[in-house]
Amino acid sequence: IFTIVPLILPFYNNIYDMKNLLVLFILATSTIAFSQEQSFNAEQEMAFYGDVMVNATLPSNRLRAADKFLKYFQAHLDVKGTLDSLPFTRFISVLEPDDKKFKLISWHVQADNYEYDYYAFLLYPEGSYVRFDDNSLLNDGMDYEHVSTSEWYGALYYKLMKSGDDYLVFGFNANSQFTNKKVVDVLNFKAENLHLGKPIFEDKTDLGNFKNRLILDYSSDATVNLNYNPGLEMIVHDHLMQRIGRI
Repeated sequence: IFTIVPLILPFYNNIYDMKNLLVLFILATSTIAFSQEQSFNAEQEMAFYGDVMVNATLPSNRLRAADKFLKYFQAHLDVKGTLDSLPFTRFISVLEPDDKKFKLISWHVQADNYEYDYYAFLLYPEGSYVRFDDNSLLNDGMDYEHVSTSEWYGALYYKLMKSGDDYLVFGFNANSQFTNKKVVDVLNFKAENLHLGKPIFEDKTDLGNFKNRLILDYSSDATVNLNYNPGLEMIVHDHLMQRIGRI
């Protein structure tokens, strides 16, 4: 008896270890499958809520969908750190400079009374990101201000380009029932924290004086171009004239 037990015990231990390995393998496989299913579900949820926040008729439905979309979007960035090959990107603006150092993601949602909520993220290749918080109004007083990401004025960005050591961003802001705004701003990475604004835009009415950003205010029933012209190598925009009787 005493000579047989040591021979049987290792065999029993091996069986026990194999059972443990089998259980661990099943758990690991289940975890991977569950994670993939969760990721798939999150992507499908973003596609659904993105569609609702853009196309729903009722403002309350759009805003509710926007909250859900933001929740899933930020959770996706926390886990995946990328936006590649996702079905919901047609509902948002995703811009990337030629050097591919980051992506600028932005979108807006129409609320009631001609108001819009704005969202933006700056996503780095390694997966970290900076969220912009819509906490300010885009007005003429901001021409000379530096704006942090926590004081952002809100814009849907439609163009991003590198200019020297800086990056220019072109954005749209649906200001009110009667007026819209377009802005050219500078993403400034030289400070300790990312902020917007740099005095590189000369004031045409006060030569030698430079603004931190260029803001155009125009009637909501007008179409105004504000973009970079590569042939002229200049930022160009339509000439604006004040309309009598319209604030």
